[in-house]
Amino acid sequence: MLQHYERVAPVHSEITPALHEWYAMLAAARASIEADRYASAVACVLETLANDATIRQLVTAYQSPDAAVRTHVFDLCGVGNARLDPRVVVGAACALRFRHLMDQAVE
Repeated sequence: MLQHYERVAPVHSEITPALHEWYAMLAAARASIEADRYASAVACVLETLANDATIRQLVTAYQSPDAAVRTHVFDLCGVGNARLDPRVVVGAACALRFRHLMDQAVE
């Protein structure tokens, strides 16, 4: 059982930097003058993360999103006069999804 857990458990060295980045991205999106646009884009990306139920899946989605997610994010970020930062959008969405997973775990 322990060997199985060691194979699937996310490595602390992967999680900690990702969490710091995600929450920094969430703070940046909220502090931006484009906060409303970020909120809309993040909400759309959250829909694509709805099936990600583990931290490892979120880390993978953040570090190397699949082509469909990348295209979707770039489309969301490129609309309008002011361009949004795609990394901020994905990081903020991961932070919110992680928070949702933690809320579910403690209920």
